[in-house]
Amino acid sequence: AGQGQNYFFSVGYKASERSTFNFLVTGAPQWHDQNFSKRLDEFEQYGNKYNDNSGFYNGRRFTERRNYYHKPIANINWDFNINETLDLSTVLYASWGRGGGTGGWGRGRIRYDDPESINSGNGEEIDFDAIEVQNTAIPGGIGYSDSDDPNYSPAYARRASVNNHNWYGVVSNLNIDNGGPLTYNIGFDGRTYTGDHFRQLTHMFGLDAWSDNGNLITQTFDANPWASLSNYADEDQRIAYDYSETINYLGGFAQAEYATDNLSAFLQGSVSTQSYQRDGGNVAGDAGKSEKINKSGYNLKGGLGYTSNDDQHKLFANAGIYSRQPFLDNIFDNVRYSNDLINNGDVENEEVIGFEAGYRFQSDEFR
Repeated sequence: AGQGQNYFFSVGYKASERSTFNFLVTGAPQWHDQNFSKRLDEFEQYGNKYNDNSGFYNGRRFTERRNYYHKPIANINWDFNINETLDLSTVLYASWGRGGGTGGWGRGRIRYDDPESINSGNGEEIDFDAIEVQNTAIPGGIGYSDSDDPNYSPAYARRASVNNHNWYGVVSNLNIDNGGPLTYNIGFDGRTYTGDHFRQLTHMFGLDAWSDNGNLITQTFDANPWASLSNYADEDQRIAYDYSETINYLGGFAQAEYATDNLSAFLQGSVSTQSYQRDGGNVAGDAGKSEKINKSGYNLKGGLGYTSNDDQHKLFANAGIYSRQPFLDNIFDNVRYSNDLINNGDVENEEVIGFEAGYRFQSDEFR
C-alpha cells in the first residue's frame, strides 16, 4: 500500500523591464509499505500479495515496514538583464526534509506460525494482536532493549529510523554574450546541509513505556509524512543513536563556448571546497563534535562538434576529468556512533576520467 500527494505555489513579480522575480514552494509527501524479496514458492503457497513484514492488528492490515517522507522546497529566482551583453541569473533555495523508515524493535516479535500465536494459516506474517497480548502481560508495562536487565521480558515495538535535514543554498550565473560566436558563463554555488539522524518509537502495542540505555521512552510518533514536518521526538525520547552532520560546500565555475553553423566547441571547469563535521552518537554516550574535515575538488571538461552544410553528417567528441570529494559515510569509520575517522580523515577523492565520441548520418530516406 502507499499514498502520496503533491502541491505547489508560485508567484512572480516584474520589478522592471530588466528584472523579474519568482517565488516557488513545492512538495510531494508520500508513504509506502515495503515487501522484501521472497522465494517463489512462498508466493505460490500464500498468494501474490504475501508479505511477511505485515500482518493484522485489530482486524486491519498493519505493517512493520513503512517508508514516509516530506521534503518541501522553496526557491526565489532572480533574472536580471544587466545590458545587451550581460544576463545574471540567481537562485536562492531551501529544503526541509522530514521522515524515515520503520522496522521492528525488541526481541518479542511473534509470527502466525509461532506456538505463541493466537492465529494460524497466514504463513510467517507478523501477529500484532498476539504481540499486544504478550506486551500487556509484562510486569510494569515496560519493554527493555537490554536482554540482560533483571526485569527483561520479550517485548516488541515499532521504531522509525529518522532522517531530518535542513538544506540552504544559492547558485548564481553570469552569462556574457556579445552576439558573436563566443559566449561565456561564470558563477558560484554555495550550500549548507545539516542532517539529524535518530530513532524514535511509532507504536508500543500495549506497553506503557520502553527503557533504552537508561532512558524511559513514553511517547510514540506517527509514521506519517504530514505529521513528520513538526511532530518528531525530542532528544530525551530518542533511542539507539542520535547524531547529526553538517556539510558546507562552496564552488566556482566558468565556461567558454564557441558556436558557428558548422563547428562548436566548449571548455568548462570548476573548483570547490567542502567541509564535514558530525555531532552525537549512541544515546547512552554522546561522542560530542568531531573535528572539521575539509576537502577540495575540481572538474575540467571540453568538447568539439561538427555538422556538415547539408546537416547529413554530425561528429562530436567530449572528454572530462573529475575529482569528487568523498561522501561523509566514507570519512567516519562508524558514522552512527562515533567520531573515529577512516585513515585519520585522509580519504582520497573519487577520480573519474570520461571520454565519449559519436557520429550521426541522416538523410531523407535513412538515419
